[in-house]
Formats: sequence, C-alpha cells, structure tokens
Amino acid sequence: MKRIRGPLIFLIILILICIINIYALSVELEVNYYNTKSNNLNNDIRICHISDLHDYSFGDNQKDLIKAINDSNSDLILLTGDIFDETKKNENVFKLIDGIKSHPHIYYVTGNHEYRISNLYSLLNRLEENNVKVLHNKTEELVINGNKITVSGMDDSISYQMGTWVKKLNGLSAKLDDNNYNILLSHRPNYSSYYKNTKFDLILSGHYHGGQFRIPFTNIGLISPDGLFPKYTGGFYDLGNNKLFVSRGLAKGWLPRYFNKPELCILNIKSE
Repeated sequence: MKRIRGPLIFLIILILICIINIYALSVELEVNYYNTKSNNLNNDIRICHISDLHDYSFGDNQKDLIKAINDSNSDLILLTGDIFDETKKNENVFKLIDGIKSHPHIYYVTGNHEYRISNLYSLLNRLEENNVKVLHNKTEELVINGNKITVSGMDDSISYQMGTWVKKLNGLSAKLDDNNYNILLSHRPNYSSYYKNTKFDLILSGHYHGGQFRIPFTNIGLISPDGLFPKYTGGFYDLGNNKLFVSRGLAKGWLPRYFNKPELCILNIKSE
C-alpha cells in the first residue's frame, strides 16, 4: 500500500499543477466592472475602456469582443493606445471598429507601439473615417446624461521630448472647466506625478499589460516595459486630486499572461 501511495500522491500533485497552469495561462476574454464616484457628475455615466489590443482577435471577426462592448451599454468607448501593432496587418482592429462604429462617442489616443508603424497616419485616417475621434493633444466637449464632460487625449510621449510632452499636458489642463467632469486618455500610467497636478478628474491608461505575470489574489504584477514590479498594474489608483485607472489590456502576445486574462474594462462612474 505504501508503495502505491507515493506515486499516487505525486500523480495528484502533478494533475493539480496542470489544472492550475491551464487556468493561469488562459487568454479567454474577461469583462470586468469597476465602480467609482465623482461630485462633478449630475448623473451616472458608464465608460468602456479598451487598451493594448495589439491587433489580437477575440472570436471570428472579433464577435466576442464586439458583443461584450455593445452589451455593456456604455456612454463612452475610450481607447488608450497600442491598439495597433507594428508586427501585424492590423485588420483585426478594423473588424472591431466596424462592429462598434455606430456608437456616437468613440475616442482614441496613440501608444508607443503605434509610433513604430510606418503607415501609422493612414491607419489613423481610417479610424476617423469610421467614426473614431483621434485625439492629438486636444479636448472634445460633450453632454452625456445631463453631464458636461470633456475627453482629452495625449499622444504617446515617445513622439516628443519629455519636457515638450509635459507642457502640452499642462496646456490641456489649463483650459479645463473645474465644474465639468474631465477625462484624460494617456497611454502610460507611470506619469502619475504629472497627472496628479492637473484638473483632470479621471486619467485612463494601459501600457503595462497588468504586469504580465501576476501573483494570484493580489494586484501585483512582475514585469513591465519600464522594469520589474510596476506600481500601476490594474484598477483605480487615488492620486490625491484625481484618479488614475489602468487597464490590464487585451494583448495575448508572444509572452504568456499568467493569472492575467485579457481584460475589457467597464467603468461605472456614480454621481455624488
């Protein structure tokens, strides 16, 4: 009996390890809902936040991702960069856009990977032709559910000297009305020291892919483009004067995601 027990325990442990790793390495689309509040809103709004797609596909012709976005009934669809990828044909992006382009409020900013694409501006023109507003360091004002809202977008800093990028950020902030609900789309969360001194109520970012390899039951990721153990790996962060929200992103990638499923973020912003 003892001779049988040892190999049996080893087999059970091996099976458990396999099951855990199958789950941990899953790249099934995950739709996550997040909640926060603001006293600059008269009524609640809902935001669909898309980041770091890198031209990957979810279902035939993006049907799974399109359905998740449309089913969310969001007031705004906001894309925070690295939607395209320099190593891809980028047609999966436009399959997605084709499925959501009837939405009245879709906004996009660039990430660092877009600036490695030789025909970037032809891709951005295609977005504009399909009802996606590309925000090149500018602000759009709109009214949603009785709320005055601005959506601003910063081009990724890879296209500027850092000092120039910060001046442009502060220039956008200076023109904002404190009584509006002011949203900024900016790909990189690690610029929080600049964001926190602005008039934006909410900053949306991505870039870190959730830290790629995540420690289960925590919000700790292991790696990012800027080094190990990134500070901002997913969810809301209080910066003092405003809030930063970071998406774990949608890219499946050549580098495995571990306990880190691709994420579509739905943000419920409650009036206070």
